[in-house]
Amino acid sequence: MPFDERVREGLHRAAASIEPDVERSLHRITAGRRRSRVYRPLMIAAGGLATLLLIAGVPVLQRLLSAGSPEGVAGGGTLAGRYETTLRASQVAAVDTALAGTWRLQLRPDGTVVLDPPEALQAPHGPVCGEVGSPCRYDADAGTFRTNLEPGTPGAACNSLGTYTWRLHGGRLTLHTVSDPCAARRTLLAASEWTDLADPRLPEGAYRTGALSLDQLRLAGAAAGLDQAGVEDFWRGEGVTRTVELTLRLDAGQWTVLVSADGRPDVQAWTGWYAIEDDLTVRTTEAATSCAQATYRYRLDGDTLRLAGASRECDGRAGVIRLTALHQSAPFIRQHG
Repeated sequence: MPFDERVREGLHRAAASIEPDVERSLHRITAGRRRSRVYRPLMIAAGGLATLLLIAGVPVLQRLLSAGSPEGVAGGGTLAGRYETTLRASQVAAVDTALAGTWRLQLRPDGTVVLDPPEALQAPHGPVCGEVGSPCRYDADAGTFRTNLEPGTPGAACNSLGTYTWRLHGGRLTLHTVSDPCAARRTLLAASEWTDLADPRLPEGAYRTGALSLDQLRLAGAAAGLDQAGVEDFWRGEGVTRTVELTLRLDAGQWTVLVSADGRPDVQAWTGWYAIEDDLTVRTTEAATSCAQATYRYRLDGDTLRLAGASRECDGRAGVIRLTALHQSAPFIRQHG
């Protein structure tokens, strides 16, 4: 066997003994409920790399590592989106009849999971991913999907990590089991295709305003029926003395507004979730706030998005100014590339 092939084979064997960082991170979620894994030895890999450096030199090592390196893990973001599937009674009869029905799955860009089960599995029957105390997560790279989500079925087998291959094509997500001891999770994820719920009426991506002066911000507030002095006070509280640029990011059901005050880096000013109600309205729900929900009229002309306030959950003056100023000060232009 040629020397280069022997070296490559040795590196692959050494790399196979190293546990990926991402898998260890996912396993930490269940750390309090089962014993942690025994770390696999790393000395073989270290010795192999050192020998290669001495014999073949750095250029050969760099070539081989580049040729044999795995696809980079995307930190949970590769499959970010919202999906829906319906399980028939015949598909779940051998596992749990309560699994039958329509499920919605939200894979957030930060690697967390929100699971909306059928009514029969709503709390207190079982945990719902995304709730406090039920930290469900996922990770996806170019071909592999891993998760520790628990579909309302407690027990040691489901208190573990499942690994699947995935394919997203034509608005359909298909998962195939590689290894998973949890029968309920295997049934939920792999028994049927998942429909991608991305809505073309309001495409995901980044939308940004131009630079807006304080005069423009005051006038926009007045046009929306707000007191100009109150609008200026709000923006000065956000650090604006000259101009501001606003960015709206729509990503896997997450709605985030960023503020760049006086040319400084973007700072998050609002984040939460959204649902498109119809061709004219979108409902947003802000995380961790008493003034959570607001409904906006939206209009998308080409790349230009305009928002207008239709209703808000709270009527407090400061809350109304904040929501209006962040969303209605100017049109947002969709960014490409």
